[in-house]
Amino acid sequence: HLFYTYYDPSFNDRLNNRVNELCKLYIQSLYWTIQYYINGCISWKWHNPYNIAPALSDIYNYLVNNEHINIINDNNPYEPIEQLNIVLPPSSFHLIKEPPKLPHYFYPTNFKESYVLKRYLWEAIPIIPY
Repeated sequence: HLFYTYYDPSFNDRLNNRVNELCKLYIQSLYWTIQYYINGCISWKWHNPYNIAPALSDIYNYLVNNEHINIINDNNPYEPIEQLNIVLPPSSFHLIKEPPKLPHYFYPTNFKESYVLKRYLWEAIPIIPY
């Protein structure tokens, strides 16, 4: 069916859980960024998988109901070759002495792009599967 005609109260719970997760990760990203510029990188592995920010009202509600924002400190930086493997596209692997031996899905070539709230093509957000 295109339209669902039933209501399940668990939908609200799932939505609230997702909004809380989004708020938590967004606040953590602000904390991580501030720490990065003040004290250096506190975690090399932490990332926020979402491309969007929550509504300000959701952030407020999250902060009212939660006290602590934690990021697990991981001060082990990537080796230079690991950093190159992360950022270089496969077409540039010839620039490295030892090209990475990672599965092909680490370097997707076909993916969709999101143009929601974008005016120009270069503003597109790639939708890359994790």
